[in-house]
Amino acid sequence: MPHKRCSKCKTIKNINEFGYNPNTKDKLQSNCRECHRITNTNYRRSKGIIPREEYLLKVLNPQYTHRPRRKRNRNISRIDNWRMRKTEYINILGGGCIRCGIQLSEQWPVVCFEFHHSNKNKEMEITQLMLSSKEKVSKELIKCVILCANCHRIINLNNNFT
Repeated sequence: MPHKRCSKCKTIKNINEFGYNPNTKDKLQSNCRECHRITNTNYRRSKGIIPREEYLLKVLNPQYTHRPRRKRNRNISRIDNWRMRKTEYINILGGGCIRCGIQLSEQWPVVCFEFHHSNKNKEMEITQLMLSSKEKVSKELIKCVILCANCHRIINLNNNFT
């Protein structure tokens, strides 16, 4: 079986102990796998990257505490803010569906109501403006009426076929 000398540790080893490198003449790396692993580990440590085993020990350690994710908390507050604003806008426009009379309540939550542009000159959807400034939203709210989801579908269906 052929052998090769490792350029790092200078020992003669079997070619099975060398990694593949398509850019060399013999298609093998110049360092043996063991030296290559040591070189990579040292490089990663110099860049602040710890090996997976050490990372898992650190994370699984009961004394290790990690910071909570800010993004998740921010998204929860954004959703709450969106619901509060939508509730406010629904109450400004009458508090319920103008077609069937369903009112905003625990039985009929915010998600059951939609903003319908009665005329076709809308600039933007209210849901896209929901977290914008109140001036922008109020300009668009003037053009809208509140409908429950069922009535909104019926009106849009009738408008598309007439």
